[in-house]
Amino acid sequence: MQVHHSKLKQALAMGCYVSMPETRKFRMYWPAREFELFGTSINELFDEMAAVQNILNTYDNYKIINADNMQIILMDNDGQQMVGTPMLPTKVWATIEADEDEWEQALNGRPNEKHEDEAHIHGVHKSGALAYKEGVPASDCPFEDGTPEFAQWNDEWDAEADKEVGEGEDNGGVGSVVTNRYRAAYSESGHPTHCGDELAILLNNLCLNKAGINLELFEAICEANGVNLSRYNRTTKGWQGRLRMTGRNLLAKRVRENEGLIYMPEGMSPNEYHLSYDWVVQAKLKFKPKTEQLGP
Repeated sequence: MQVHHSKLKQALAMGCYVSMPETRKFRMYWPAREFELFGTSINELFDEMAAVQNILNTYDNYKIINADNMQIILMDNDGQQMVGTPMLPTKVWATIEADEDEWEQALNGRPNEKHEDEAHIHGVHKSGALAYKEGVPASDCPFEDGTPEFAQWNDEWDAEADKEVGEGEDNGGVGSVVTNRYRAAYSESGHPTHCGDELAILLNNLCLNKAGINLELFEAICEANGVNLSRYNRTTKGWQGRLRMTGRNLLAKRVRENEGLIYMPEGMSPNEYHLSYDWVVQAKLKFKPKTEQLGP
């Protein structure tokens, strides 16, 4: 069962991703703070994540630690824990708004209840296959490039993606693979094969022709912006589509870092483009660098 595209769009508007892992019901991930929640009701999950965002966006000195059944533990930078936690984020936020929050010193500055999710690193599943099912793009591998874990994770991600390639589900004969969850989100934006933002439109205008995607030009654009795609898999079925998705994600991060500036390969005119301020703002919302960790 797939998450309805309207919910995917709603989550993206919050800067989040929502998926349905096999082992749980719904998962909502907020990459800006590397925070995730799991729940049985998707509407309740949206409410609870909104409360988490209210807390962390309002108070710089608070940090949230996941607990069970959508409950959270609220800590401050002095090692104090909010009395009554773990409890639902909506209840935590309501308590804070009512100015009824009380605090106690946690044991050794650590929460009185320890909850760890050993299956994820920074919100990304250690299994490439399960990460794919949770809607994580190939570019978000949690392991360091060049390590055995990195290679295994990408192999697992590729193998799981291959399972969704049905008969005749190529894209103009160029071996493109865009999974159903991405097709739904893209179609909602009016673009059945890409996410419809300024970068995607620019890349399509530059690289798309009657024969399909000019992959050589696409890779040259990536290379001009410091994104090297040579290490990615080019053997399994559908590798072209996944390479474009991975390359586009990595390129988006680099363009975001350059405040919207995207360079063209040598000899092209113009030699650079500049995306709008709105695009930069949205990109920074979705892809905030991982400079802070949740938990003690």
